[in-house]
Amino acid sequence: MPEEKYCDICARFEHELPDPADAKKPKLTIDEDGLWLCNECGGKVTTEPIGDGWDVALDEKVAALIGTSAAMISRELELPDEPPYQIVLAAAAKLAFGDNALMSSWLFVNQWLDGSTVWRAEDGRGLVIVEPNGSIQLNPDWFTD
Repeated sequence: MPEEKYCDICARFEHELPDPADAKKPKLTIDEDGLWLCNECGGKVTTEPIGDGWDVALDEKVAALIGTSAAMISRELELPDEPPYQIVLAAAAKLAFGDNALMSSWLFVNQWLDGSTVWRAEDGRGLVIVEPNGSIQLNPDWFTD
């Protein structure tokens, strides 16, 4: 049985994605960089880098955090509060402390070029996006039973 495809940006599996308004349009498409994108994320992806110093080496440092909980990132790892970690640290702290402390076990999935970070519930049944301004997007369609 072939492995199920998923969006390379938000990490939702094809079966988790809502059906597109146009029934002829697929749930996932592959872009010119070879990334699988859902309809929602495809409109948000930009190809221009942001900030100074965003290169492959920095991206690898952030990629090493994938699968790590918000609590671990914000409390235990003692990462420097500088690029490329600043954005992920701020988002992790937003999920791990205060009103959102119940989300401290959520796992880091991805960081978008606009600075938004994507997090998945530890049980894999939900996703949130933490925007650079600190707002948290919870979309009910991103939760599975």
